[in-house]
Amino acid sequence: MGEWFERFHEFHISSDPINNPPPKNKTDQNQKIIVWDTVKDNFYLSKKQTLELYRQAAMILTCYYNMETFEQIFPWHHAAGDFILRLQDDKIDLKLITVRQYAPVIENKEMDKQAGDTGSILEALLIFFLNLSLRMRIDRIDGVGEMAWADDIAVQGTIDGFFKGLDQKPLPASIPKPFSDFFRTYLLSFWTESDLYELSSTMVNACNPKAPDLSVIKQNLKKHIQTLYHSINLMVDKTS
Repeated sequence: MGEWFERFHEFHISSDPINNPPPKNKTDQNQKIIVWDTVKDNFYLSKKQTLELYRQAAMILTCYYNMETFEQIFPWHHAAGDFILRLQDDKIDLKLITVRQYAPVIENKEMDKQAGDTGSILEALLIFFLNLSLRMRIDRIDGVGEMAWADDIAVQGTIDGFFKGLDQKPLPASIPKPFSDFFRTYLLSFWTESDLYELSSTMVNACNPKAPDLSVIKQNLKKHIQTLYHSINLMVDKTS
């Protein structure tokens, strides 16, 4: 285990005192990712490295998602240091080191009865994706401060990692291929930005009202969905 963790470190949203003023509030967009290197010294990630961090985190969680049973790793938290990273030759290597539970998040009995049905698989995957995109942006300032909301680079990283994860998954026989293209088409053809916002609001309202991250999610939800939907449309435009 010692070798597995060697040169891997915890990381959190922070600000670089050389280039940025301290965060004024929990949704301050003027932020960087600080890595707690206890051997050498703490350091900050570049934007490119930060994008890669979120891409790898989303890919890992998507690879573990079971599209037939809806089982997934959840809950997980950046604030708890569930992911750790190593920077080697300016490249990010990310590990998930904590799994509290692996189970379906969806409790809908009708959806359970239809497991394996393409429509149910797509709906459940959309919920997973929306929840992933929200949770990926949540942290605590410097790991111990107020709840923090990652800037928009986390959205692009999450989208890239999610679709890369889909490309690596074994697929049920009923699923059309290439599935990542099929899911993008499904998302943009059958769901408007307003639809995604309403679905996300329903998901958020179903959360524990005492959850410490709930207020920061609600405060940023509308803009988050706008950014998410716009980014997926841009991705389609680039591939068409």
